[in-house]
Amino acid sequence: MHGFKVFRLFVLPLALLFAPVPARALPMQPDGLIPGQSYHWMFITRGAIDSTSADIAVYDAFVNAEAALNPDLAGLSWHAIASTATVDARLNAPVNGPVYLLDGARFADDFPDMWDGSNVPFNAVPEIDQFGVVRVPDSAPWVWTGTDHDGTAQGAGLGGIDTWAGRYTSVFPTWLIEVHLGSNTEFPIYALSSPIKAQAVPTVPEPSGLALVGIVLGSLVLRRRES
Repeated sequence: MHGFKVFRLFVLPLALLFAPVPARALPMQPDGLIPGQSYHWMFITRGAIDSTSADIAVYDAFVNAEAALNPDLAGLSWHAIASTATVDARLNAPVNGPVYLLDGARFADDFPDMWDGSNVPFNAVPEIDQFGVVRVPDSAPWVWTGTDHDGTAQGAGLGGIDTWAGRYTSVFPTWLIEVHLGSNTEFPIYALSSPIKAQAVPTVPEPSGLALVGIVLGSLVLRRRES
């Protein structure tokens, strides 16, 4: 019986110490934000949709339905980074602070950085879907946007017979616009969250592995003395 007590006091805590750490829920607040500062999340939908509608509400509803597939995104509202003949992407998905992909990569600093027409900032790849992983292009390598590099509608935007789609490359700033395609084809959409206010994140120091081992050994020594 005494041997079992030793096992329980020493071996079981060590098992807990080296047990796998469960994955953290998505999304975690990015580091370096000031409490109260606005920021956004951004993703590319895993699902796809055609671009035959000229109603921006259709695309907003689509990206919100896609976000709802991940329970960890509950409570956030989303806007399609897309343009129609009457609505520009930069107005439909307004940027009020830094923009982050759901893998934690910083995509843009602010509104001017988002729509300045330059290559993708920070070399962040905007192919992270609503589950925080790279979307497999499969049969839909393009992304419907109907939008020029500055966030305004290109041509008639989404809803025309043909419309513009983007695709990320490491050479050209084509995540918003690259090819003119038939609108009946289904492609994904980029989504941007409404502004989120950064919260103060308490810093709670975690004991190191050696410290935990010391606690366990100390408990064992005290128990032996008591017995």
